[in-house]
Amino acid sequence: MRFIMQVTSKAVVGREVAYRDWYKSYHLSDVLTLPGFKSATLDRQLGENENATGGFIARYEVEAETPAAAMQALGAAWPSMRHTEDTDADGTRVEFLVREAVESAKDVVEQVSDHDVSSYRDKILARALRTIQSPQVVRARQLAAMRFRWVLRDDPPDEAWSSFDAMMDEYVFNNALKAANADPNYPEVMLNYAMPHQWHGIHVPGSRVNGDNCDNAYRLIPIDGKANFRLEGRRAAYGPSDVTFTLVGNWEMTKTLAGLEGSSLEYGPDGRFVITIGPDPANGKPNHIQSRPGAVMLFVRDSLGDWDQQPNEMRIQRLDPPDAPPMTDQQIAERAAELIIDSVPQVYWYLKYIHGSPNAFPQLIKSDTAGGLSTQRGNAASAILADDEAMILTFDPCGVNYFSVICQDYWWITMDYGQITSSRNTAQSALNEDGTVTYVVCGQDPGVHNWIDTAGLHNVVLNVRLQGLPTELEKEPLITSRIVKLRDLDASLPAGMRRATAEQRTAEIAERMRQVAERYARI
Repeated sequence: MRFIMQVTSKAVVGREVAYRDWYKSYHLSDVLTLPGFKSATLDRQLGENENATGGFIARYEVEAETPAAAMQALGAAWPSMRHTEDTDADGTRVEFLVREAVESAKDVVEQVSDHDVSSYRDKILARALRTIQSPQVVRARQLAAMRFRWVLRDDPPDEAWSSFDAMMDEYVFNNALKAANADPNYPEVMLNYAMPHQWHGIHVPGSRVNGDNCDNAYRLIPIDGKANFRLEGRRAAYGPSDVTFTLVGNWEMTKTLAGLEGSSLEYGPDGRFVITIGPDPANGKPNHIQSRPGAVMLFVRDSLGDWDQQPNEMRIQRLDPPDAPPMTDQQIAERAAELIIDSVPQVYWYLKYIHGSPNAFPQLIKSDTAGGLSTQRGNAASAILADDEAMILTFDPCGVNYFSVICQDYWWITMDYGQITSSRNTAQSALNEDGTVTYVVCGQDPGVHNWIDTAGLHNVVLNVRLQGLPTELEKEPLITSRIVKLRDLDASLPAGMRRATAEQRTAEIAERMRQVAERYARI
């Protein structure tokens, strides 16, 4: 399999020239002596106004069985390579992309739609990236981190504290993106709650918080309760399993004011749709959401029950004249700082809830009780597993178009779901003979198809969702969970449960990587 291995690194301040010379004269050639490393390029990382940041991006074309195999070969050769003291040790990051996926994703971007997605998204990204460097946000991050440490105290295990700074990075960028597109006078459709990815050559930091769903494309649109808006969209030929439009009254997306379910959305013959949002009632008008005082965002979820599905294309138009000029960078930074501080209690509440009863998964509940969907049943709970243990989860998916089990770290953030099977949805799961579905959650491959990989973590969060259910059910879906030793696993599984070989797992990971790369190139 062919990969692009992208390494982002940074020089010690004042040593950029020496670092670049070492990289070009020694390091690239050292790496290219390894089997499977075919070619390499080195570029400077530029910031605002094309100014150098001291960072560099190296891209290697690699042919290897898996990304892990390439990293293992690199690690084995590392001691014998020529090194430098000019590297900022905290500034290095390694990412893998499937080369074929990158090339096909570029084609998708060129063909995607008649909406100029790239221009407004680039503009909002630039605002958000400037915002996280502002003094207001730097200070707010420090205060938020301090408050998290105060209230959490000794609750998180050591392995969780090791990723605390990474969690804070995503938490801050999530709020910076919201602030950069917070003005209902000049609304845009903006992706948020996403893993780190590339967009038109820009490295976009992660923005995952509060139990993000790796099957969802989350888009946020600023809305107020007094103006009228028109949302135009188009469904792809292979569109999402479910889509919901939720008007929310807080920045944590947990206060639902109104909404429109995908099952009620009316499309034209070409897959196009128009949704109106405004203070007037629908009075029989289809595809209308009545806004409310206090509305701040339209929260759009495209749920991909198959990762080859494509999210809907959308653009927003405010129909009333703006009543204020665009927000300045100063105002955006102040808004982001406010959100970073004010959202701490909500994140803390979620963490206390999901870690309350480890290893005993609760029954599924209506998600609108915690800011979710009225047609969704779900819940989350923590699992604490030793190296020789697994959790077995079984439930009835009730024939819905979309269901999923997602493993997240202690901070309730998804892992690198392209490179490991830390999640499974409708298309990625194999049903039992009786129509139920069973998953095995553990840190080493148990040889079953429905493996949920904990990435070696011992304290994780499991999130289960069933979406698209009737508003009222005669019988609620039941879920069972239990912890078993790995040596007893086979005897504990349903008869006929599908197995997976090492070769099948390798092919599955390659497919996931392709799908993730293509998704983030589209939206």
